[in-house]
Amino acid sequence: MTDVQDLNLLSLETGDVLLFSGRGPVSAVIRVFTRSPWSHIGLVVRLPGYPEPLVLEAAGGGDSAVDWVLSLAEVAEKIMVVHRR
Repeated sequence: MTDVQDLNLLSLETGDVLLFSGRGPVSAVIRVFTRSPWSHIGLVVRLPGYPEPLVLEAAGGGDSAVDWVLSLAEVAEKIMVVHRR
């Protein structure tokens, strides 16, 4: 595992997984119930025309998936969104 100080962000590739540990109370509850030091996860996505890697992260609220679909629609060949309640 690489510490963030040693991480070269431009070396990240599509499919790399980033683990986050938030500082807020919701993150603390997640860590307690999952017994994990991590409270969030992100997936690296590199898109043509964007020099920096992007991070896809599930973060509450129903519009975040819609925002990603709209952003990716310009460059993606196919997009599938699965929503579960």
